[in-house]
Amino acid sequence: MDNKDNLVLKSLSSDEINKIEEFRKSKHTAVLAILFSDIVNSTYASEKLGEQTYSKLRHIHDELFTQIMTRDNAGVIIKQIGDSFLCVFAEPSTSVLRAVEFQRTIRQNKDNLTINDYTLIVRIGIHIGQVVVENKLSMDIFGSQVNRAARIESIANGGQILTSQSIWENAVGWLKDNNEEEIGWISYGKTRLKGIDGKIEIFGFYSKENGPSSTPKVFLKQRKKRALLGLTVIVLVAFLSFFLVKIFNSKSNKKVNIENTSGRKSYYIQFDFSETPNLDTSLLNEIFLSEMITAMYPDSILTENDLIHSLSKQGKLYKRHANNNFDEGKYFSDTLHLFGAVSIKSIRQNNKITDTIAYYTKFQFWYDGGSTVSDDTLLSSIKDLKNNFRNWIQKRITEFRIKDELGVVLESNDSIVLFQIAKEAKPRLGASLSFRRQYVNKEGLAIWLSEYNKKFAYLKDKPQFSEQLKKEKLDFEKDSPEITYDLTNTKGGWMIKLKDIESKVTELYDSVGKATWVNKGIYPFVKPKKGDLIFLDY
Repeated sequence: MDNKDNLVLKSLSSDEINKIEEFRKSKHTAVLAILFSDIVNSTYASEKLGEQTYSKLRHIHDELFTQIMTRDNAGVIIKQIGDSFLCVFAEPSTSVLRAVEFQRTIRQNKDNLTINDYTLIVRIGIHIGQVVVENKLSMDIFGSQVNRAARIESIANGGQILTSQSIWENAVGWLKDNNEEEIGWISYGKTRLKGIDGKIEIFGFYSKENGPSSTPKVFLKQRKKRALLGLTVIVLVAFLSFFLVKIFNSKSNKKVNIENTSGRKSYYIQFDFSETPNLDTSLLNEIFLSEMITAMYPDSILTENDLIHSLSKQGKLYKRHANNNFDEGKYFSDTLHLFGAVSIKSIRQNNKITDTIAYYTKFQFWYDGGSTVSDDTLLSSIKDLKNNFRNWIQKRITEFRIKDELGVVLESNDSIVLFQIAKEAKPRLGASLSFRRQYVNKEGLAIWLSEYNKKFAYLKDKPQFSEQLKKEKLDFEKDSPEITYDLTNTKGGWMIKLKDIESKVTELYDSVGKATWVNKGIYPFVKPKKGDLIFLDY
């Protein structure tokens, strides 16, 4: 049906109302799943093929639809309006099962439903509605629910099944408990439907043998708008970061109060370039400090001069601790109440290269009950120092945001995860997430090895990924001895981040959250699973 605005969905006849009421009473239910179907581009097909030829295709379609939807009295067809059907079911799971079966059957009969260059395809929308008022059917209430099902169907692509969140919530658990593994689903997010207040969350169901249909156009338009908005925000943030660095550098010699009451964390950075007096230490200070400020924003960065001025104001004397040793009496964490500290010490080189610097870097985080440390010896040209140090510091931050653990995955499918929120965690809507998998003892080692073997098998016969295969093998050779030893000889374990998974929080409840996720990498089988830990991603 090409013009939904011409369809008065609420004008159900008394006979149709009675038919629905009889079906409802026979199923002993207070709600019904409402399925609305429509043949795509039917007016165009009728004009191009001729009414008589097109009627043959539609006859096949009508027979298939009627046979599948009404089999075993599972559903009842209320009316046919042009090329559209209105059908109701007592169980949301059955409406989804029959819709998937119907779309699969349409594909299987493609040859019989094709004439010249036209192939008959159908789109379906399903919604669930409360239909009982004082033990009898309310025409007004039911009419509005039919209207919503029709609006959902109107945004679907050909061959697609879209549903409201209420159908998804009622159907997905039943399908899983009854091992309906051939049916997949995907969340497309929220959108506005014509004539309906507020945004509606839309889900899609599909046969896994055929895979999901392309994203509905309304969501593609929304993503394009968000992308443009995101680009604008990135540009504004870049300008803001530039000016913040300038402002900080201009005020770096002023007194700073290390007692931060704004809720931001404070970090300390310490330099020692005594081993390389030939290098421009003022330039090195500026590079390292500006990159720390940018990487840690909005948290604050304190230098040694900042601490001297601040403690002097309080009548205290600052004594520089041994370079790279932040554990002496927990001075930095307990006394100065810092969340982390970075030490950078240059290393004398025997060669005569003057435009490079070798330096030892240590980053320590403190948190309730403990601390964690990362240290590396790095070599960089002065020209590339900014990028190299930025990459190092950002990697350390991502690895050691210990306080940002959000919880653990409870359930996962091809686009959504449900997760248990950890005690004292404070997730927020729209936050980006990362997933980490724990491997413990010999069982964990076996899982880790099987995951690597799956990668090797996937890359083996794909020439375009030959370089990636070499890299994976090198990484495996480097990590395997240490991981094998730890998981075989200790009671501890390893935690590895799932790469290329992008995820955002969409819903939050008292102790459970929901997030969408997508795999942006080359391995289609890398996905979150039950038991994976969830962290805020930076």
